[in-house]
Amino acid sequence: MPEFSVDDINISPEEFLSECRERDIKKIITWLIEGKYIKSAHIDRVKYVITICDMRYQEYNFNKNLDALRNAYYSLSIEEEEEILKIAKKFT
Repeated sequence: MPEFSVDDINISPEEFLSECRERDIKKIITWLIEGKYIKSAHIDRVKYVITICDMRYQEYNFNKNLDALRNAYYSLSIEEEEEILKIAKKFT
C-alpha cells in the first residue's frame, strides 16, 4: 500500500484556505491570535486572508493573472494587446 508524507503534498496556503469554511477560518484566526502569531496590528492582513477565502480559488487565480497582465502593460506586443482588447469587447 502506498504511503505519503506531508512533504509529498504541495498545497498553497491560498488553496488550503479557499477550501475552509467560515467557521474553520475563524478557528484559525483565533488560534493565531492566542498563539501570539499575529497581533492586532496584523488584523488588516487577516481580513485580506479572509477575503481570499471568500473568493473561489479560481477567481483568486483569475484576478492574480489579470494583475500580471496589468503590470506587464508596457511589455505587451501589439498582437497581445489586440487579443486582450478583443476578449474585453465581448463583455462591454
